[in-house]
Amino acid sequence: MSFDESGEAPSFEGFWSQPAPGKLIGRGHVVGDFLEADQWDVLENREGCLRLGVGLPPAVMNLRGQLFGGFTPTYVDFIAIHTWWAGREPRPGRPWLSTLSLRVEYFAAIVGPRVLIEGRVLRRNGSTAFVEVRFLEDPKASRASSLPEALTDSLPPGAPDGESALLAYATVTLKAL
Repeated sequence: MSFDESGEAPSFEGFWSQPAPGKLIGRGHVVGDFLEADQWDVLENREGCLRLGVGLPPAVMNLRGQLFGGFTPTYVDFIAIHTWWAGREPRPGRPWLSTLSLRVEYFAAIVGPRVLIEGRVLRRNGSTAFVEVRFLEDPKASRASSLPEALTDSLPPGAPDGESALLAYATVTLKAL
């Protein structure tokens, strides 16, 4: 982020375009554009809770059709920051959020074409917030049919009662600056 000669931060008006109805963000955010975040479906957005239907673009997939492990923290950080804003009036850049820590635990391969990602603020303490991000199998997406048969053995079984299988769990500590 650069500052002008007065030391003031630049205006963030028009930083990225307004999201379409039911979407998280519009185009124009570098990371969001790479992740195709303007196409994500907002399934729930309330104070401290964000639930998204997320497509996985080919650029983030490995040759086995799984999300590259190194891109998972990119999703986590991006979604944790938006979870911090969930249910609030977004004001890009105000306050600026800094990621203090980020940890990801993998339970199964994250395979598209879509996954559910849930973010939840577990605790706010002054300017610091602790956020969890969960990657869940999308029950509407037929993952097994899009994979080679050799890979379907490693897929987690669906949870009982139609719940989605947990694919990855992450925690993030954010600080408002």
